[in-house]
Amino acid sequence: PDVTIGRLYWSTDFGRRIIFNAFGISIPPCPKGVDWNLYSFVEAGPVRRMVLLELLAVHSAKLGALTASDIRRRIRKIKSISFNQVLRAVYELRTKILLRCAEYSKKRKLRMYAITLKGKLIGQELSR
Repeated sequence: PDVTIGRLYWSTDFGRRIIFNAFGISIPPCPKGVDWNLYSFVEAGPVRRMVLLELLAVHSAKLGALTASDIRRRIRKIKSISFNQVLRAVYELRTKILLRCAEYSKKRKLRMYAITLKGKLIGQELSR
């Protein structure tokens, strides 16, 4: 089910001013352009988070699109993960339009996935 399991809070302009005056701590304003509902959706699933961050790293390195098995292979260097977990995460991220099917591989006609602009924004916030 599509259930929200947590809430995100950020300080208002007034709250940031009070914190700065009281403690001398500067808190930056809330970043613009990020869909915070999608952010919490990705953050709530550790596998979704790993898949999105891995595709963000691939995009940053300009390595092109990856198949689901390539994504799994890259993540397994860090954490043991099953292929079904990766497939489910890819499917969920695709339905939220954070990933897209970029092309098909030449050998076996496998789907190759790339990150979208919305996925990049959320991935950059996750990696901060």
